[in-house]
Amino acid sequence: MSKDEPQIFNIANKTRPTRWDKRILTMYKVYPTQQEIPDFVSRNTITFYRNKFRVHYSIATMALIGLAFFGTSYAGNRFLKIKNERVLLEYYAQQKELENKKST
Repeated sequence: MSKDEPQIFNIANKTRPTRWDKRILTMYKVYPTQQEIPDFVSRNTITFYRNKFRVHYSIATMALIGLAFFGTSYAGNRFLKIKNERVLLEYYAQQKELENKKST
């Protein structure tokens, strides 16, 4: 943009950032603090960092859900293994009792 163009064209491509936008911009270190963010920021900048945040948030959420899934699966299998061991021990104990009763 040249200096001769009116100021309105500079503002046309800018938008006022929301609180979340300010957090995202400071999280990605575009601005050092939220107080240093200007009243109007380029829409392209906000859109770029919003999309970047969405991707990172989605990846983190998928990783946590996957971790929870495998943790639950492991815990469930471990529980079934312990339960099956108890059932088998009880079954063997009953079989021994039956053998002892038959032999006496």
